[in-house]
Amino acid sequence: MCLTNISSIMTDSSSLNNKNDGILRVIYDYTGKEEDELTLKRGSVVEVLSKDEKISGSKGWWTGRLVDSESVGIFPANFVASFEPNLRVIEEKDLQIGNLIGSGGFGHVHYGKFGDTDVAIKTAKSLTAFSSIDTPSSSKSNDDESFDGVQRKLIDGLLREACLFSNLRHSNIIKLFGVSPSISRRNLYLVMEYAHGGALNYLLQRRKSGLYPNVFIQYARQIADGMKYLHEEAPEHIIHRDLKCSNVLIIEALENIHNDSELLNKTLKITDFGLARKQIQSSSMSAAGTFPWMSPECIRNNEFSTKSDVWSFGVLLWECLTGEIPYKGFDQMQVAFGIATNRYSLPIPSTCPEEFSQLMKDCWQLAPQDRPTFSELCEQINKIIEINYTNNQLNNMEPNEETYSSLQQDWRKEIEDIFEELKTKEQVRKT
Repeated sequence: MCLTNISSIMTDSSSLNNKNDGILRVIYDYTGKEEDELTLKRGSVVEVLSKDEKISGSKGWWTGRLVDSESVGIFPANFVASFEPNLRVIEEKDLQIGNLIGSGGFGHVHYGKFGDTDVAIKTAKSLTAFSSIDTPSSSKSNDDESFDGVQRKLIDGLLREACLFSNLRHSNIIKLFGVSPSISRRNLYLVMEYAHGGALNYLLQRRKSGLYPNVFIQYARQIADGMKYLHEEAPEHIIHRDLKCSNVLIIEALENIHNDSELLNKTLKITDFGLARKQIQSSSMSAAGTFPWMSPECIRNNEFSTKSDVWSFGVLLWECLTGEIPYKGFDQMQVAFGIATNRYSLPIPSTCPEEFSQLMKDCWQLAPQDRPTFSELCEQINKIIEINYTNNQLNNMEPNEETYSSLQQDWRKEIEDIFEELKTKEQVRKT
């Protein structure tokens, strides 16, 4: 999609949506496993013939026709999205771009201002990326075309993320204000809600401990509620594919991270969801350290689903409870092999509260179909709160805070010992 066409897309979006209500774009690759299943390629167009599960034979599956090949069959509904995004275009002159606050494989995130509003501004990795847009192919050398192709993918990836963001409205999902094509810097900006408290993993790293029980369960409820929205309630159902503490942000500023009362009643928001399927499946994910959060079927067969998100949620809960990094110090490929072969599992501390232990165990069921949905997890978490916490207990610290802190230190030592034992066994096995 050309960036220069975004304005016209927005102008005509209402008529397009009405006109092409049954025309959807494929946002993730999918290889059909049965004769009646369509094989989907990201970017192709599908005409929806029926959303009736009685016709498709399975909940969450629709019947459709691939426009380019005329093939008819069934396909997973959460692998497609509205044909045109409802994106707001923000003029570059309305933005102030400040300090760099984060970076990754996709590019960079800066603190900024949109009018009087604090924002996070996400950019593509290379400032030359915009050069590939609308440049006549006849004026390019072969090297230029190859270079521009790589840069175009960066822009496309960012724009694809914006398309997923554009129609999402939930209190636990980060808000996208709009996109801003920058001609002068040859880039594309995603202008998003700014989280003053930073990422959840950064909080855990600075505390060097897990969360107190009522903080933990508050945060778990918010994240589960946001994921329930993505899976079941959003205009286009979205599989996150990379759920972990580093992709959960705290909106409010934190004054004293070691004061557990300070952490109560904060707003958590999920970000960086809907990454391209090919990007998630690439070998570069080992360098990104995502394997410890991935389910066995994801690593073995690239099978991402709502239930693989549930597995990742269990790992996220483990992070919050223990304050530890999953499989810290392990070789990432070793971790991938261990999880894929069911030889590795994160140790749940022996004195962990049973209700928290059960939450994680439910998420880590080996068979995806045996894992709960996020609707069921929300019910489970609410039941824990109802049974174990009154409103006063949920919103205030309890007298045994110091005792629980000591218990968490014991957990860290227990986990460290188990990891060391596992590493020793791996060394013996190699010899």
